[in-house]
Amino acid sequence: MVAVAASRTEQGTSPLVLDVRLLGRFVIAAGDLSTGGWPRPSARRLCQLVLISPGRRLSRDAACEALFPALRSEAATNALWKALSMARSVLDQLGPPAAGLLCADHSSIWAATDIALDVDLDAHEQALRAALRSSPGRSRDCALFDTLSTGGVPLEDEPVAEWADRVRDRLEDLRQQARLELARDRSRGVGRARPEEVQQAWQACLEADPTCEEAASALMRLHAAQNRRPQALAVYERCTAALGALGLRGSPALEELRPRAEGADYLDGRDRRLLADLASVRAVGERRLVSAVFVELSLGGPQADPEDLRELVGVGLARAISEAEAFGGTVVSVSGSGMSVLFGAPQSYEDDPERALRSALRITTAAARSHGDGPSGSSGSSGTSGVALSVRIGVETGPAVVGPVGGGDKMGYGAVGEVVGAAAALQSVARPGSVLVGPATRAATQGIFEWGPNEDVALSTGARALTATYLVGPRPRTNPTRSDFCSASR
Repeated sequence: MVAVAASRTEQGTSPLVLDVRLLGRFVIAAGDLSTGGWPRPSARRLCQLVLISPGRRLSRDAACEALFPALRSEAATNALWKALSMARSVLDQLGPPAAGLLCADHSSIWAATDIALDVDLDAHEQALRAALRSSPGRSRDCALFDTLSTGGVPLEDEPVAEWADRVRDRLEDLRQQARLELARDRSRGVGRARPEEVQQAWQACLEADPTCEEAASALMRLHAAQNRRPQALAVYERCTAALGALGLRGSPALEELRPRAEGADYLDGRDRRLLADLASVRAVGERRLVSAVFVELSLGGPQADPEDLRELVGVGLARAISEAEAFGGTVVSVSGSGMSVLFGAPQSYEDDPERALRSALRITTAAARSHGDGPSGSSGSSGTSGVALSVRIGVETGPAVVGPVGGGDKMGYGAVGEVVGAAAALQSVARPGSVLVGPATRAATQGIFEWGPNEDVALSTGARALTATYLVGPRPRTNPTRSDFCSASR
């Protein structure tokens, strides 16, 4: 097979395309040949790390930190070059073009740009985004359902690698967005909208994220409307237990559904009407310019009691929500230790990008204050001394289709558009305790804030990178008469 591949290249025919499988177990194939055993896990991990990095390039220091965090600088560098040599030996067995896939110099390692790659993870993400961009209807329903039914866990053979978790989290966020859009479409009577198909769609959302109150509310209404009270109550208990594990409580809208799930004078001749109402909810999409803010809380420092840490994250998240809403933002989702916020929908202001950035700065400050407070409110009394709570925030501005989601007592806003993915990507690569701002948001607020270094961020593997900038802080006001909405809001 190696001889055949070489002869094709020499004769000028189309070179072989390398088939890279990142979903499931990691494999690189060239024609009939594929990678089997690796001499060391570090060789396989280095190859994976290069292929999932923005632009398929990473610095030597980043590779050492990811693969050999316990080693000193010199030892980590030596281990890295050994891993590179072993990875090249494995790829060399596949013949051209795989033998030349990994390139390196004294400071960086990258994948050769002149080698054609067919990466299943890239294709899966592109299919999900294409379906999300399409108009609601039967074809979108089929595209979302079929794409969500395929794929697998990215880098399944790296279950504990933090750098692999980032890829898994990014894909799961995109998949959950697709699940929610599919369920919303079906609830509006678009696509496959029989009651059992609507229920299946919302059930998939709740299975993926038990803290998703939108899915829990929709399922409770469906079950209660069909007199399935035990199932409705089970959904409520599952969602509130998942929220409680994060130190959070269910929203008032979710709590209002509990007595209905328990059957307290709820189904008095209204079950059919409720089911019809759920199927006929209208969510009119509107194109708006929004600033999307993605926030993720993280903990660092010595080990502490898990209960205390859970409460600390809950306190930090509650403060983050409060800060975002104080500046006019709409919290559209809260999941795990993070949240997403929209500025510009449903309420819009001419200075939404500025509001988004000022709220982001306040959230970073609030997180820092949470370190000393302790969950019980007294410094050092909770067993979390030395544990640091920090945030990573991504902000970008752009057009999106927004509209009301849900029905009855539960009505919220959601957004679909490239700006949502951009803000999420910025958050995923931002440094701890920082705010990473996309180019559109910076252009809209250039003279209002001080700016730090730039960072190139690829929105997806292989995509063209955008230049983001770290936010430092607001510039001093030069006009004392200018109204400051931030001060007024406090």
